Amino acid sequence: RKRIIDEDHFLHIACYIHRNPMHHGIVKSYEDYPYSSYCQVLKTGKAMIDSEHQDLLARFGGKKNFLEAHQEFKLMLGEEYYLE
Repeated sequence: RKRIIDEDHFLHIACYIHRNPMHHGIVKSYEDYPYSSYCQVLKTGKAMIDSEHQDLLARFGGKKNFLEAHQEFKLMLGEEYYLE
């Protein structure tokens, strides 16, 4: 176990956790794994997300930043081949 030291580290860990199913070859994209909170965080409208998911999205600074951070994290780790 590691202690989360600051907000940037927290955001990095969120991306890391969401990326695990791709890393292990279970799926090819974040959206394809049904047991992740990734898709729940992005829900809007009638399927409004709960307060924990809203908090995570707010920590990233909104949906656009959430998506960009996850894309950058995937590329940073040399997994461009997962892009279609």
